[in-house]
Amino acid sequence: MTLDLRQEMHAATAELNPSSDLVARAQQDGRRRLRLRRQWTLGATVAAVALVAFSAANLDSMRANHPERFAPSTATASAIAPPAAVLRAVAEAKTEGTVSGPVEWVRTTSQKVAALSHDGPGSPDIPIYAVHLSGHFVLNSAFVPPGGKIPTGTELVVFIPVASTDQGGDGVLLNDGPIDLSPYGEVHTFQP
Repeated sequence: MTLDLRQEMHAATAELNPSSDLVARAQQDGRRRLRLRRQWTLGATVAAVALVAFSAANLDSMRANHPERFAPSTATASAIAPPAAVLRAVAEAKTEGTVSGPVEWVRTTSQKVAALSHDGPGSPDIPIYAVHLSGHFVLNSAFVPPGGKIPTGTELVVFIPVASTDQGGDGVLLNDGPIDLSPYGEVHTFQP
């Protein structure tokens, strides 16, 4: 509960008789909602940290079991201009590091990415772009638990929805080895 809501609750109950059971229950309900909100925020943070840790732990085994997915792409430069969403993703990635070399992108779906990365079915299945950038990246904006290390890597894949919706489909993959986008679909390249 924010300070403004606490002040609003206090102002609304100040006129009532302090010995009133109603005031005591309202204050108790306010404290309960504040505890629940804090517990939910803590639970969501723990879940996000666990997901990042699980992904990082499985990356090496994925690389060992599926080297073809992490091999350098053999894509050739395409004449298709990158969509605006891809260009925005590249601009955002440049704030997290240095982009060197051509940028690869592919239009795919969230379920196809989930199936290839063995993360289970994406829900719902929405069209997304996978944008692969090479360079040096430091994800300063990523959540890092106390005592944790800020993620760094030389290969960055950004997953962004084709349409601006709240259905999900966005995320990043940071790696130090080569990444091949060809299993996701037709690969296009351009120089940023």
